[in-house]
Amino acid sequence: MLRVIAGIPGVFYILKKANNDGDTGFMDTDILSIGMVVTIGLMAGAATGLVIGYLAGWQKPLWSDMTVRNKAKNILLVLACSVIFIVGLAWRFLLE
Repeated sequence: MLRVIAGIPGVFYILKKANNDGDTGFMDTDILSIGMVVTIGLMAGAATGLVIGYLAGWQKPLWSDMTVRNKAKNILLVLACSVIFIVGLAWRFLLE
């Protein structure tokens, strides 16, 4: 088992409630579970962010047709959605 204290900066700094049975309070998991949560979270976050950007009218058919502001909005939207998905999946599947 791998003791996870900090993986992706700030995302996997997740602490379990300390049990009375001598648990240290840190989450124990394996690399495959973390990889699956990060991969699925990134894919779902990217898809959701791009769909929201398209519906908001920030997307253009070509990247070069977009303004710098629209590019920044899209990048931040994809990153924010990805982080939200990763944290949600980690909370649901890694904290048991």
